[in-house]
Amino acid sequence: MALDGITAQLLSRELNDELTGARIDKVFQPDKYTVILHIRTISGIKKLLISVNPSAPRINITDSTRENPQTPPSFCMLLRKYLSGSKIISVSNPGYERIIEIEVTSTDELHDVKNIKLTAELMGRYSNLILINPNGRILDSIVHVDYSVSRVREVMPARIYEYPPSQDKFTCEEVLKIASEGVMPIEEEEMGRPIEKALLNSIKGISPNLCRQLCLKAYVDDRMPAKNLSSQEKQAITKVVCELASKVVNYAISPASYYSEDDMACEYSPFALQGYPKKKDASTLSQAIDMYYHEKDRFI
Repeated sequence: MALDGITAQLLSRELNDELTGARIDKVFQPDKYTVILHIRTISGIKKLLISVNPSAPRINITDSTRENPQTPPSFCMLLRKYLSGSKIISVSNPGYERIIEIEVTSTDELHDVKNIKLTAELMGRYSNLILINPNGRILDSIVHVDYSVSRVREVMPARIYEYPPSQDKFTCEEVLKIASEGVMPIEEEEMGRPIEKALLNSIKGISPNLCRQLCLKAYVDDRMPAKNLSSQEKQAITKVVCELASKVVNYAISPASYYSEDDMACEYSPFALQGYPKKKDASTLSQAIDMYYHEKDRFI
């Protein structure tokens, strides 16, 4: 699966708790889309894998090993210059977007202390990894996006970094407020769409699969237009959406990876999912993601 905004928000909280105060020891770039940071924590070295591969963007602590090229790519050398020896200040997510930001403090050649930000945009074919200086300008990115590629947003050295355009949807905090008033948290203009699509287009950071899971738990046909739901069905949808939003806000997660009967990796999630033959519980979201891709990569 692709990392959704809700998972990114929860994952950033997990990584922030685990990595804040730790130091980046080494930086590697085993392939054109992947960077691995060796981070020295109180409990030992942890490897943080950041992949902006369009087909599998992700960020997680991993136990896997990768072979590195004899000559490091230029982006890797730049990361080593700015990140090696730096201290992680925070790991954050800007409002349920598919973005995770790692802010570090480092000392330059003049012994000045500066804050640098490594931003992972995990958005399918638009995924990127961007290093940003204290003034908000891009030092470099793993993928260059110039005017010929995007007239909306360039990602090039020396440009001011700007977030991708944000979608105007309900956050989980807003969902809880709306649901507490007994109202189904769906935008008015989405009421004519099938309930699965209506939820997807109304709630920020939610994935299509999670929308289907909500319909399944509410015993509602996900193809039914939202406006045609009965009062009982609307109440059921409101209840399960409220429960999900509460779990997100209160960080009440049950991370696991899910598999088919023949052990093919199907999904990972911070929440319990229905309809999968096999499940492997994980102690963290990072572990669930790592288990999923460990199995997924075996069949590539």
